Amino acid sequence: MDLSLLTLLRREDVVSLSFSDARAGSLWVVPSKTEGTSGVRLQIAIGPELEAVLARARDAVVSPFVVHRLPDKARPQDKRAKARTHHMQVLPEQLSRAFADARDEAEIVGDNPPTFHGAWAVRCCRNRDGRCSRCRR
Repeated sequence: MDLSLLTLLRREDVVSLSFSDARAGSLWVVPSKTEGTSGVRLQIAIGPELEAVLARARDAVVSPFVVHRLPDKARPQDKRAKARTHHMQVLPEQLSRAFADARDEAEIVGDNPPTFHGAWAVRCCRNRDGRCSRCRR
C-alpha cells in the first residue's frame, strides 16, 4: 500500500514494478493503461520515503519484483496463472486479497470497508493542500 500511495501507481502497475525500474534516483514506469496506446513513461523521483519502502522490499527473498512473495508450493510453469511471468510475482487480485486480509485483521469494519482501490483513489483525488482536486472540497 505504501508503494501505491507514494507513487500513485495503480494496483496492476505496483505488482509489475521491478527493482530494475529504479535508476538514477527515479522510478521509470510505463503505466499499463497507456502501454498499448501512447506508451507514456513516468519518471517518479525516489525521495526518502519511497527509498525506505524500496529498501524494505529488498529482503532475503531474491526476486526481480518489488512486491513479491514465496509461493505456497512449487508448480510447473504450465500450471501457473497465465499472467504470472515469475514464480514470486504477485498478481493484482492477490494484492487486493492481501489488503482485505490486513484490513480484516486490523478489525476495520463497516458497511463499506475500504478496499485497495478505494484507498488509492482517495489518495489520487487529494492534492497537496488536502482538498480533493476533482471536486474542489
